[in-house]
Amino acid sequence: MAHRVEAAGERIVAVDGRDVAVWLGLPPAVDARDAGWAVRAAEYVDAHPRPADASSAGVAAAQRIALLRRLAAGPASRGDLLAAMRTVGWVGADDLENRLRDLRAGDSRAGSPHAGIPLRADGDRYWLGEPFPALQEADRRALGFAKGMLQGLDGPLPRAAAAALERLVPGLAVAPGGRTAVRYRATAGDYERFHAALIDRRPVRVRYFSLNSGRERTYDLVPVEYVTLGATVKAVCVEVTPFGRRAGEDRQLALDRLRAVEALPDRPSPPPEEIELRRADIVLDVSDGLYAVMRERNLFGTALTEGVPSDYDDTWRVRGTFPVALAWDVMEQLCAWAGNAQVHGPYWLVNAVCRRLRAGLRVMEAGEQFELVKPEPGRDFATHGDAVAGEALAPPAGPRRLAPPPG
Repeated sequence: MAHRVEAAGERIVAVDGRDVAVWLGLPPAVDARDAGWAVRAAEYVDAHPRPADASSAGVAAAQRIALLRRLAAGPASRGDLLAAMRTVGWVGADDLENRLRDLRAGDSRAGSPHAGIPLRADGDRYWLGEPFPALQEADRRALGFAKGMLQGLDGPLPRAAAAALERLVPGLAVAPGGRTAVRYRATAGDYERFHAALIDRRPVRVRYFSLNSGRERTYDLVPVEYVTLGATVKAVCVEVTPFGRRAGEDRQLALDRLRAVEALPDRPSPPPEEIELRRADIVLDVSDGLYAVMRERNLFGTALTEGVPSDYDDTWRVRGTFPVALAWDVMEQLCAWAGNAQVHGPYWLVNAVCRRLRAGLRVMEAGEQFELVKPEPGRDFATHGDAVAGEALAPPAGPRRLAPPPG
């Protein structure tokens, strides 16, 4: 057995030299005639002791469980399996082969050669031939629905999540659905360049599909931070000039709409003070139910402090900050939680939420023309009441009506 190595010491122990090499970060070639390997094997045994009171049968059972847990997570290499077995103590020279044989054969006392686990192998790769979890049908349908939802989204995170589900439950049937995501053309390399730019605070050139304009746009920018909003991950960025200085407003980009990312190694990086995001302080009164949701997830893309309970009712006063580039998202989510949140500041956000809600009422109640209401960061209002009232709006012009006016 070429990988058999005897550990030096008072008690001679034959270990799997392949695992010793992996543990030490050495090439997999093992030369048992080299005295140095005996010393390395002794260090390996000392670093991974087996339970003092464990019998050989107990060690074998623990190793089988370790293998099953690793195989249940997806295909594994021989090194992956050795590392899993190492978690319960040093691995003997023939332990891996014996444990794999155990799993395939099953318990001979069961009286059936088919009692073993359907274990498949191809060279250095091992995997289970059928899903390991004994799922109930309702759980399988639910996971199939989740897989279908993930496949309907674009971007690196949904793809990774769908792949993880496939590894855990191979062949999981997808629940039928009517939506197919638009596939943009960014590759894994594009996302790696984008993330490296965020870590190193370096400029990149990004081709991006804008849903607002329906066109592809190109930006030179420095990614600053990621924000998760529902099922969408966005990057808040700072646009830069060819000379490495800040240009224009901050931008937010949905990662699933990137089309290409180009590194700009010759472009100077902006000084740190020029890639600080513009942020706004937010003050909210929220219902008890909404506050519970806000504690569990980053609902408004904000960095929130702990809420302070009201002395008068079941509401909470919450303060925080958010990147101004996310003003549209924050406005939309506040409108979605209308009736459960009152905005006290900033005043321009108060005004945007009120205008958006009034526009919705005009369309729904009076059948007026559609209106795209956008927040106006920095717009000045003297008081909260002024922000709520806003300006007098002219009645919409044009023939388009969804329904006749009431009465």
